[in-house]
Amino acid sequence: MIMIKKFNEAKRLRPYKTCALMLDIKGREIRSGKCKNPEGIMFKAGDVFEMRCDDINIPSTTKVI
Repeated sequence: MIMIKKFNEAKRLRPYKTCALMLDIKGREIRSGKCKNPEGIMFKAGDVFEMRCDDINIPSTTKVI
């Protein structure tokens, strides 16, 4: 919670600056639902993807989970 408070304070003080917030989880805590590829989703170091929860009927890809 402290990190989120610091993030909000930084955005309030510098609204014109871009700031990213990263979530570090352990293990397989995110369930991506159905995948287009039956073997799952493979990522490489440096890949960027979007996590969404608005439409669970869209199969996950390397671009959107």
